[in-house]
Formats: sequence, structure tokens, C-alpha cells
Amino acid sequence: MPGPGYLDLDGVGNYMNQTAPNLDPVSSLGLSAVDVTFSFDGPNPVSLDLHFAIGAFAAGGRIQFAADIEAPAANWAAHSALTGM
Repeated sequence: MPGPGYLDLDGVGNYMNQTAPNLDPVSSLGLSAVDVTFSFDGPNPVSLDLHFAIGAFAAGGRIQFAADIEAPAANWAAHSALTGM
């Protein structure tokens, strides 16, 4: 995530109106939705903790999830200039 910024998990007008990150079990490798939980503080956290079930995450595994992010407009302009996005 381009910093400074925060996760937008307030459930209003964000990706899928989410109030937590969405695990993508199809793109993740070796994990299912019951294998990982997310913890964070408030609807706009700046950090995210991932917790894995015992033995769930092993060598060669991959996790992919979606979470809407917000950042100051000046920061996005710099990110766009660097990445072409």
C-alpha cells in the first residue's frame, strides 16, 4: 500500500461494502477461509494482523485477499507517476 494510507473497512462505498478483508480462496494456495482470520482496530486501520490455523500455512503456500485502501490524493499521484497506474 502506498503510505501513508489506511484500509477502508467501514462498509460504506468501498470494495464489496466490506467491513473486513476478503480472503480469495481460489487465488490462495493451500488455504481456505477457515484457515485464516484478520484482526485490526476500527473501520480505517493502518495495519492488519493475519492469524493462521495451526499447520495451515506451509512452505509453498500463498495468501491473496482484497481490502479497499485509501490514501491522500498527493500520495496517489506519486504512486501513479511511479507505476503508470
